[in-house]
Amino acid sequence: MISRRRERQIMGATLGLASLAITGLSSLLFQVTKRHGETLLELENRPSVSVKTPEPPTPDKATVLMQRGAPAGSVGMNFELPSLDGTNLTLTLLRGKRTLLIFIAPDCPHSAALLPELAKVPHDPAGDLHIAIISTGDPQANQELAERSGIDLPYLLQKDREVADLYYAPETPMAYLIGPDNLTEIDRVDGAQAILGVAYSAAANAVTPPDAGRRPLPPAAREGDNPLKRNDLLPPFSAERPHLSPLTQRDLTGRRTLVFMFDPYCAPCRELLSDFARVHNDPRQPDVVMISRRDPAATSALAAELGLTYPIAFQGNWEISRAIGARVFPAAFIVSESLTLETDIVVGLQSITDLHRQLRQEQRTVMGRRLVSLAALLQRR
Repeated sequence: MISRRRERQIMGATLGLASLAITGLSSLLFQVTKRHGETLLELENRPSVSVKTPEPPTPDKATVLMQRGAPAGSVGMNFELPSLDGTNLTLTLLRGKRTLLIFIAPDCPHSAALLPELAKVPHDPAGDLHIAIISTGDPQANQELAERSGIDLPYLLQKDREVADLYYAPETPMAYLIGPDNLTEIDRVDGAQAILGVAYSAAANAVTPPDAGRRPLPPAAREGDNPLKRNDLLPPFSAERPHLSPLTQRDLTGRRTLVFMFDPYCAPCRELLSDFARVHNDPRQPDVVMISRRDPAATSALAAELGLTYPIAFQGNWEISRAIGARVFPAAFIVSESLTLETDIVVGLQSITDLHRQLRQEQRTVMGRRLVSLAALLQRR
């Protein structure tokens, strides 16, 4: 039998080994925790390697041009195309005057809706504006569309899409306004409603476009657009709000704001309404303010249908669009707390979608840095 003394010796040795094991394990855990904390601190001190979502590959220049179109100031590419009446026309023959080139297709419903309205634009062939239509497809289908629309403008036919590709116009209807110096005056114009707006504002002695019985708008002034750029100061403005005081630039101070320039009859504008609602409802994202060009009743009905909660105001005609230098829709830009533009003015569905993607990426980056900072704070404790 083992004596009591021997039992005590064995028990003491066992306890000693256990104590050593616990001490060693504690030391190991401490070293692991310490090293983990040092790694997190190192990550925090090196923001370039902080937690980030991998950047998507940068698209090539041709892809960007197809998405957004040739920017203002681009050279108008010359072409020679036959017209429906059998004569040939080149861009060179149109130089010396402003030229609105409109790309359509006979099987495009938006093009079919545009042409009858375009036929109502007051246009003097001897005036200072040319309007030319460039279509594709079957000549007979185009002839029938032209006759049905009552259009009396140069109507040119591509064999395929050779001229549209030169002008980075992958969809229809799209248009460019080319100045007498053969340079595009504004960015590519996408959609029937935007094209009509440019046509009326550019036409000599423009009158108010008919609008299905709605109260007509006075014509826009014919000065050239000069869009605001990043770091420019937002100019003073006043936009009406039903039953509320007007919205002014002073209402945007103190918090980042995403300004959305809207027209209720612009299809891409309507597609973006829910996206802007998601931005506005996220407290980590900028506030959203929407400025519509017309028809408070139609705009308010859309807002009620979609449950929009961001402020909506109205410009009487183009006065705010002219002040910021962007008379096409949809358009958007971000204003800082101090009323300077954080971004250039972006125009078109794709460009605004890219802006929303940029905001989400910005939010994920900030969240990643906060997680690293939180881990460092816990380590210090």
